[in-house]
Amino acid sequence: MEKMSNKFKTIEDVIAKIPLRSQIQALCMDGRDNQNIKMARCICLRCKKEFRARIVRITSAKNPILSCGCKKYTHSIPILLNCHGKMIARCYKETDGNYPNYGGRGVQVCQEWRDNYQNFLDWSLSNGWKRGLQLDKDILGDGMLYSPATCCWITRQMNTCYRRDSARFDLYGIILPFTTIAKIMNIPFGTLSGRRFKNKHMTIYELLDSNNFPLGQKVGTKRKPYNYKIPRTKKTK
Repeated sequence: MEKMSNKFKTIEDVIAKIPLRSQIQALCMDGRDNQNIKMARCICLRCKKEFRARIVRITSAKNPILSCGCKKYTHSIPILLNCHGKMIARCYKETDGNYPNYGGRGVQVCQEWRDNYQNFLDWSLSNGWKRGLQLDKDILGDGMLYSPATCCWITRQMNTCYRRDSARFDLYGIILPFTTIAKIMNIPFGTLSGRRFKNKHMTIYELLDSNNFPLGQKVGTKRKPYNYKIPRTKKTK
């Protein structure tokens, strides 16, 4: 443990290794304890209490200290804790696989949620969170900030409609996703998607007009007819 603590020369090295979900902020180096292990002067972001802690404990990758001991959630939910950690990681951790699409584009998490998981937990339970729902920041906001004012819980299908790369069209002055237009006009998504694939020159209004696609006209790729051959039986002598 002493060898692990020796790699931290400055307080900046300690801050860089503290997990993002931690409620601890390191202030300065604070000597060593009675076992000759480096210590740091820290502050708990939740209760604003200052305390001393071993550097190897607050920077541990497997089982770190996350607070001064006051962080006892009234109703901890592992799914929301995982969602909160992934949200912060993809916005601020450059080694995360989703960082280029979030933090790399400037997406941020509000200070209220970033510093305190309890705030995110309380907001989720009071704003319609259920198992299976996903957190969305694009419907109420501009897609660049996770905060109580710009986020909501929606289904997976609805979240797919509001992705950045989803096709959108102007329908009667309202920009809507392609899947939403199919649902509003009561046309199967596969049918409307096939019309668009075979007739890319048409406008959205022409694609919705069934008169342009008379009954009997097949949409999509044509399958080759299957030639069934009757197996020949061997003649018995």
